[in-house]
Amino acid sequence: MEECAKLENSLSSARRCGGGGYQHIMNADKKVLAILCVRTSSGRMDHKVLSNTTEDWTLLKQCIWRLKMAQSVKTIVVATSEESSDDPIEIAALAEDIPVYRGSLDNVVERMWKAMEEYGRGEPFIYRAMGDQPFMDWEALDRSTALMLENKWDNILALAFKEDPVYGAGIAPWSYKAFEAIRSNSTGEENEHAGMWLRRNLAKFDYGLIDLPHWCYRPYRFEVDTHEDLNFVRVLHEHTQAGWKPLKTTIRYLDKNSRLSEINAHIEEKTGTYTSYTETEIKQWQKDYAGRPVVWSDMAGLVGKIETAKQLAYLCPKCGGALIALHITKGDLELECILCNHKKKYFSAKPKR
Repeated sequence: MEECAKLENSLSSARRCGGGGYQHIMNADKKVLAILCVRTSSGRMDHKVLSNTTEDWTLLKQCIWRLKMAQSVKTIVVATSEESSDDPIEIAALAEDIPVYRGSLDNVVERMWKAMEEYGRGEPFIYRAMGDQPFMDWEALDRSTALMLENKWDNILALAFKEDPVYGAGIAPWSYKAFEAIRSNSTGEENEHAGMWLRRNLAKFDYGLIDLPHWCYRPYRFEVDTHEDLNFVRVLHEHTQAGWKPLKTTIRYLDKNSRLSEINAHIEEKTGTYTSYTETEIKQWQKDYAGRPVVWSDMAGLVGKIETAKQLAYLCPKCGGALIALHITKGDLELECILCNHKKKYFSAKPKR
């Protein structure tokens, strides 16, 4: 009971804070249908979504709670399979007053589409939430939705290449137009990994790039695929009640207590930017990024070059091409022009002379 009381107080406090200081640009106005895709079968850890992260919480319940924290989310639907092994997921979701759609085991795209048809309320943006993402960044979802709404974008992507942001920091809803195209054109593995077709066909859509804050780039593993990952989640709960805190707060705690991350640091990622796509596909993204608008995050506030949270397209001073983030190390940001390879670097602290 004491833990539940803390949970409710945390929820009320976080909502009063309005998403971590971005309230003045975060008018997303309940525009998102969040479809939480889960199933009990898993190649590395069956039934993980129903595993306990605390005495009172399961992984599923934690994911639902974090989606409820997002001011941009109007509707949450759990989308699982018709397999009898997924009956407990339906029971658990309904206990949280979350509607459930049951469909294909492997065709996740079609399952999501049917869930949208049955439970959607006309939301213009669809967000694919995942049951192995227990630290989903609700602030990032609100910010991304507001930016997409204001700019009429179909998607928003992180402006970085050499490394992916930590799992949960790179939040990317889709417009209805993009989701419709995903459903109409996805084939093979693209049906299981929703969004893969969109990544391979970026040039067909209007999208923007966001320079994520430096704290998003850390060597921590927040995805739950193995028992070691689950143990990491439990330890974070025990040490800092991370499940109901903003992602950036948890990352800052780990920066000061980095030995905790050794619990699952050795686990290798099965799917991701550099494991699911070919080098040719990644180079094609780089070409298509040229000329796309870039939205600066609080990285700009750190270096004092551009006003915090102001939306600006940052282009190469030599040729006008898009500047792409190559490396982010301890807050220092190195950019390179996609067209002429001109390099520019910003520092989180004034360099010593």
